[in-house]
Amino acid sequence: MLFLTDTQGTLVASMTDHPAFRHHETAWWRGAFNNAVGRLYIEDLHFDRQVDAYVFSISLPVMDSLRYEAVGVLHIVINAKEFF
Repeated sequence: MLFLTDTQGTLVASMTDHPAFRHHETAWWRGAFNNAVGRLYIEDLHFDRQVDAYVFSISLPVMDSLRYEAVGVLHIVINAKEFF
């Protein structure tokens, strides 16, 4: 599952079927966006009912190099079987 959100946490692009449209209230989005400062956010391993597997996620801020602030978040959910 891979998708991109904007500064409001709204879905912009997706390589996945049926992701939620709004993400501004999720811990991963708030952690990666970090009040437009941006930072890497790695979520703990957990069971995801939607994919019926243990997963973890990595969220990266998309930074504007001119204004030095986050303009979105790239979020990927990874099946733990790939690593363990």
